[in-house]
Amino acid sequence: MSEVPRVREGEYDEDNMPEPSTLSPITAEDFPRWLDLPKDMWETWEPRLRLPTGGTMWPPDSNIIGTKVGGWPAWTQPADWPNCESGHRMEHLLTITGDIQLGDCGGVYFFHCRQCPGLPWDWRFDCH
Repeated sequence: MSEVPRVREGEYDEDNMPEPSTLSPITAEDFPRWLDLPKDMWETWEPRLRLPTGGTMWPPDSNIIGTKVGGWPAWTQPADWPNCESGHRMEHLLTITGDIQLGDCGGVYFFHCRQCPGLPWDWRFDCH
């Protein structure tokens, strides 16, 4: 077995070295964006949030944007929920977004199906 190579003096540009980061999880309430609401629920709420100009003002803090486990995807583009091979809509498992730049500030969303053996999973990516 070979030994892991060590970094030598001057081998890397100090300005391009990764900086350590920490994970400081917090618990937060997360709600779906209007794009994820069932049609009948959207039809109930949309008139209540309609502006005099004709547009709709959805509460801006309803969906947490950032890296998170569980909750609802903070889609940058229209919602794109995957289905498993059995046709079940998969559940949101994990979002990686916010503090890292993917494309032009998009996110990666991971999903799984708890109804199927083996917990099949899938992912989606979106950006601005």
